Amino acid sequence: MLENRIEHLHRSARHPRVVLYLSRRDKRIVDNAALFYCYTLADHVIFGVKPEYIVGNHMQRKFIAEGLAELKQSCRQHNIPFVLIHRIDELVSTCNVECIVLDHSPLRYARAVDDQLHEYCKRRDIALVRVDAHNIVPYGVVKDDVKSSSAVKKRLLESFGRFVDERYEIGRRDSAWMSDEGMNDLEGIELRIKDNLENDEEDGSSEEEGGSSEEEGSSEEEGSSEEEGRSGEEGSSEEEGSSREEESSREEGSSEEDGSSEEDDEEKDEEDDEEKDEEDDEEKDEENDEEKDEEDDEEKDGNGNKCSGGKGDTESVEGRKSKRGRKPKEKANKTPKDTVTNTGTGRKRSKDVRPVKAGASKDNEKNSKKLEGTMCYGSKKMGDRLKVVKQRTNMYKAEIKRIIEKHDLHSQYASSLTGGYSNACHTLSNFMKNSLIIYDKYRNSADQNVLSGVSAYINDGQISAGDVVRAVIQWGEGGDRSAKRRKTGSSIRAITGSADSKDEKMVNVTTYLNEVFIWRETAEYFITRNANYDNFYGALKWAQDTLMAHLSDPREHYTLEQLVLARTSDPEWNAGQKQMVITGKMHGYVRMYWAKTMLHWFDRPEDAVSVGCLLNDTFSLDGNDGNGYLGVMWCMVGTMDQGFAEKSVLGKIRSMKGIKAKDYVRKWEGYRLGR
Repeated sequence: MLENRIEHLHRSARHPRVVLYLSRRDKRIVDNAALFYCYTLADHVIFGVKPEYIVGNHMQRKFIAEGLAELKQSCRQHNIPFVLIHRIDELVSTCNVECIVLDHSPLRYARAVDDQLHEYCKRRDIALVRVDAHNIVPYGVVKDDVKSSSAVKKRLLESFGRFVDERYEIGRRDSAWMSDEGMNDLEGIELRIKDNLENDEEDGSSEEEGGSSEEEGSSEEEGSSEEEGRSGEEGSSEEEGSSREEESSREEGSSEEDGSSEEDDEEKDEEDDEEKDEEDDEEKDEENDEEKDEEDDEEKDGNGNKCSGGKGDTESVEGRKSKRGRKPKEKANKTPKDTVTNTGTGRKRSKDVRPVKAGASKDNEKNSKKLEGTMCYGSKKMGDRLKVVKQRTNMYKAEIKRIIEKHDLHSQYASSLTGGYSNACHTLSNFMKNSLIIYDKYRNSADQNVLSGVSAYINDGQISAGDVVRAVIQWGEGGDRSAKRRKTGSSIRAITGSADSKDEKMVNVTTYLNEVFIWRETAEYFITRNANYDNFYGALKWAQDTLMAHLSDPREHYTLEQLVLARTSDPEWNAGQKQMVITGKMHGYVRMYWAKTMLHWFDRPEDAVSVGCLLNDTFSLDGNDGNGYLGVMWCMVGTMDQGFAEKSVLGKIRSMKGIKAKDYVRKWEGYRLGR
């Protein structure tokens, strides 16, 4: 069913003789639908990687480089030319490329690249095709717009059996059709990968779309009644846990609503759509006025692309900085030198709020006041609020970068993971051998740490999610099975809810598949349909309203430097932050607590969400990925979740009391970040 994965962005009448596979998110040969599709078009295929089209943090750049080194050798063994691209137009001209095939990514920066390539291919009459090689169920299969995780899950499971056994084998070519000598030198490759802390003035959310909150629902009942929840794997990754509902009930009391069945969710979706139409009619005049005010700015910014949420500061196909990517000078974006305080409101802090530990200099106080005056969230226009989010995010990026350099934090990084397909297979094998049998019982225990560790490999496309799922299913069913038998096997029936298996293996397989398949591809669904996937305005209206209603609640305050260096009064939060900075990983259950706690430390939830996403993107091997964004949004603004009993600061957002991991906390208390 390869046709379900293919999207023709530009067609050409010519039949291609040379095809360029431009790989960004799926950098592998084994089980790669995009590469397989290339060979259905022509025998002459180039495996190309342009590092500038990949975004990563310090940890990821090293990991990606290790993966590319093994990929280079694998391409040589398969007689596939492997090229590290400097200028696409130069490669196209030199090798007479007549078709470019992209791997699918819903992330903003990748879509900006897609748009740029689309314009280039139209000018040159080159075919451009995008192929989903990342998901088990192709992202285009679930087409309707639903708002709850249970509704998304139902649609994914309906198609799971159709796609789970698809595997795309690439055989060794008889000979290399061209020499790639001198075209794939990996020296300095890490420096060419785009740093996630680079400011992107044009890399904001779509102002034309005006956020998703008004469009996607308006009450906590629309949140998911998902029983599994979303807890325990590393890095907001494929195993971000699955029993948050159960854990939450023990710690916080029951939710406001018992949750509805999947059928009820669908009925609510339809009712909400009708209500939304009425609301849209009432708000149309107001939106038209806002659009007129924002139109000029959007044209200058290059925003308004509903798919990508804006044009990124990407290097153009011809090797120049695109006009859309030029960064305007903006004095208001100046970064304080010593501290970033949680500003954004004009109100006085409560007397029982603890003051910032690190004293701010006079210059910093001036800068903070300036930010309050020029970068406030008070505007009624969504476009203005999104601009403020973008400005403040860039401010936080610059400050995090300064803190890293000041304390030489990257020198403390010591990853336990090495990139490459063979290492991914080894990590998966160890998980199935040692931890999968107790995964369901201990997945939320940071003291036990039974998590798989394969999420970073899946995110970077060094191993396919399909291969991971099939290996786990085979383990659960006790040996080899044909595709037909496996489609009706106990593990498939268990995950779809058509069997109540008491088999110990099946319990663990089902729990793990819920994370590596259901939640990972739910994240893909969320990112594809929400231009504001990494900021507060990507939350549903009920979540925005409940957090805004608690703006005046007392809070503690820390500088951004104190947060980065894990110097807060909360040892559990500090432990998670230290683990992430030092190893590039954080236990998923700890990450839930880590993200939610930051809402208590910022005056504005907009800032808390932005910093949560930034810290995860900057220090985690699982950062800069859709599943990481959904993980943070689930924790902080209830995305794909439901409303709970009202609490201070959090409102109706699900709360947590702690991580219950004394050994974990004790271990990381012995480490100190920074100088």
